[in-house]
Amino acid sequence: IFAYLGMPYVKPPERFEKAEPLQPSLFKVVQAKSWPAACHQMNDIGDASPVSEDCLYFNVFTPTKQSKKLRPVFVFIHGGGYFAGFTQAYGFEYFVDNFVSKDIIFVSLQYRVAHFGFLATRDH
Repeated sequence: IFAYLGMPYVKPPERFEKAEPLQPSLFKVVQAKSWPAACHQMNDIGDASPVSEDCLYFNVFTPTKQSKKLRPVFVFIHGGGYFAGFTQAYGFEYFVDNFVSKDIIFVSLQYRVAHFGFLATRDH
């Protein structure tokens, strides 16, 4: 398989500010070789992953064989009750076995959780 890890889909957000779109660039190369840091969350994830506010990234796993036909794409958005979760926690072996090996492109993405993603007060 080909694995593209840690590709940004927005500019790194600043605290509680709304994330801004990336400016397209034809000449920017992204080194997509490592898992992104997990977003800050309520649960302690220990050494499972570093955490950062700069955590809005996606990963793509594709078959290595080129194809002239369009392939289906499965997009996985991790669970966690809006207060925990990150893509690396799920690994990729299961998805490779069940999707990529069947000629399906697999995409996983991270989103802000807990106080940076779903801050709520009792009056709203």
